[in-house]
Amino acid sequence: MIYRYYALGGPISTASVPKGFVNHHSFYQGRMYIPSIGEMAYGYVDYDHPVQLVDRQKYRLKEEFMNPSMAMEVC
Repeated sequence: MIYRYYALGGPISTASVPKGFVNHHSFYQGRMYIPSIGEMAYGYVDYDHPVQLVDRQKYRLKEEFMNPSMAMEVC
């Protein structure tokens, strides 16, 4: 299962998100409104494990709660 987190604090770089992600995407036009979280974000990072609350707070990440039927599997 993939856990997706949106970056609220700034553009995504190796120093702006916790290590261990399996995928990332930056919104090159700037922030975009993400209806599923109700906020503006700079992009998202995917992990194959949940990110701890302390890291989500430190890096200003907001989890997207995906419908399990829509979740992707890590190959």
